[in-house]
Amino acid sequence: MIFRSKMDRGFKILMTIVLTILTLSMILPVFSPQTDYLTAFFLAALFIVTTGLILWTVLHIKYVMYDDYLYVQGGPFRSRIKYSDIIGIKKTNHIAMGFRIVSSSDAVEISYKSGFWGHVIISPEDRDLFIEELEKRRSKLN
Repeated sequence: MIFRSKMDRGFKILMTIVLTILTLSMILPVFSPQTDYLTAFFLAALFIVTTGLILWTVLHIKYVMYDDYLYVQGGPFRSRIKYSDIIGIKKTNHIAMGFRIVSSSDAVEISYKSGFWGHVIISPEDRDLFIEELEKRRSKLN
């Protein structure tokens, strides 16, 4: 079962601001008469790579429930969480701290035994259905 990430209006505004600042700071100097070709090429390449990475991370967020584990992916950032390792699941609106792959403040915090952070904060489109399905899969293993 695949869940996509919910995207808040505030998150869309924030990403628009970030990408606008990035564009202005890296592209405007390219059109300056004092900029040489090498610098212009470097700035344009850096802009493409940075913007691509941001868009990949933001637009490719998904949460996939497999038979034995939950797969969380946001661009290049990935995590596999075994259902048997899950300690707790709770709704949260506090998304500022910790390992998070979210684009909404309507989030779910999953605490688990393994992994570097010990928890992940995610924002599935249908938070209640996601929690219900995760609890079902978790209880099958216990």
